[in-house]
Amino acid sequence: MNTTSTTTTTATRFLMMYMQKFLLVMVLLCCQYATSDHEQHRIKSLWFGALEGRYLNSSERELVTNHSFVIVGGGMLNASYNPDRLKQEAVMHTQIVRLRETAKARQKTPLFMVYRNGLEALPGYKVADGAMQNESLDFLWLRNRSAAGAPICNKYQPTFHGYSRFYDFRNLAVVDWFLQNVVAPVAHDDEIDGVFWDEADWATCGFGDPIEGMKGKCDGAWSLDDVAAMWHGQVRLWQGAFVILTQSKKRMILSLLSARQKNGGAIDNFKCFANEDTFFEALSVPLHDIIRPYLDILWFGAQSSPQQCSAYIENMIEDAASNATIITRGLVPKEGGILTAESALAAVLMSDNGKVYNGLSSGWGVSDFHWWPFYDKYLGAPLSPAVNNMHVWHRNFSNAVAMFDCNAKPYVGKVVFKPLL
Repeated sequence: MNTTSTTTTTATRFLMMYMQKFLLVMVLLCCQYATSDHEQHRIKSLWFGALEGRYLNSSERELVTNHSFVIVGGGMLNASYNPDRLKQEAVMHTQIVRLRETAKARQKTPLFMVYRNGLEALPGYKVADGAMQNESLDFLWLRNRSAAGAPICNKYQPTFHGYSRFYDFRNLAVVDWFLQNVVAPVAHDDEIDGVFWDEADWATCGFGDPIEGMKGKCDGAWSLDDVAAMWHGQVRLWQGAFVILTQSKKRMILSLLSARQKNGGAIDNFKCFANEDTFFEALSVPLHDIIRPYLDILWFGAQSSPQQCSAYIENMIEDAASNATIITRGLVPKEGGILTAESALAAVLMSDNGKVYNGLSSGWGVSDFHWWPFYDKYLGAPLSPAVNNMHVWHRNFSNAVAMFDCNAKPYVGKVVFKPLL
């Protein structure tokens, strides 16, 4: 027997086995990085639904956990729901626990946020309900001083089958109470990644106009001093909330209306400061640590001028350039609406920085947030900033081209994807 030949053959076999393993590892690594690259440049989607007073079933949980960003709201949209309203937070918390379990089993890693209101005490939430029933806490509420006896302002909420009240943040004692009783509890919830605060600055200018569901005007006697006091109270509130939540490693989203006036994209009812730039900047906290929301911005809800339409896109581009995370929500498709799902996506892609989450739905219910076909597409990295040519916007990605026309009525947007090789 030739010992040298046997040794050579054995060495060759080991070398071949080693090379096979090496090549297999390299293939796996290449696939892993290719997959990661594809995932990185896919369209990020948002699910922001109300639970309708029930838990999601297994198929619904799978659909929800397909999305990158999940905001769970309460929302008693079902009129036959059990009248025991004090289980909102418990239902939302338990649902997030179940969604996390589903996501883990499916190797998905969405961000899970919980809904809270930053202005109104809503029926169905334990702390808010308790405060509204406690006369010793009547100092919390906004009152209609233009009416005899300054009655508390009450707004009917058909979604929650009851009346809500407005926190009077002109009073800093109300700010402190809110931080302790509303913000702190969610900061200590280990199952959530953060909180979506609705109506975060909606009362800056008071309620001088009738509000749907409210009898007459609420606090129509506001002065400039009232405006300034509410402004500073809300800034102090969200600065405090930011500290409390970030200490617990939680994120916060602020739904703002008066926040973006720089490029002419503001809503008229909230222009009460002549030199107001952004409520957001007034918070004096790192921009990348708070998520800027673009929820139901005007060109998702009503046809505006080409100039105003472009202003909204410019605002989003500006925020994306500053590394902000942006969430959007558009009601699409909608009978008589102005946007298709593709058009809404095209507009949002003008600002996409890899941290933009697209929420396109036909309502607020569990089944209203669809899994649109383009969510499965490979977008690719942006090749250039968006270009505005006479209010017609274009942007190129490595695997897609997006166009949005602010002049068209209704708006027209297109996203054309290249086939993957």
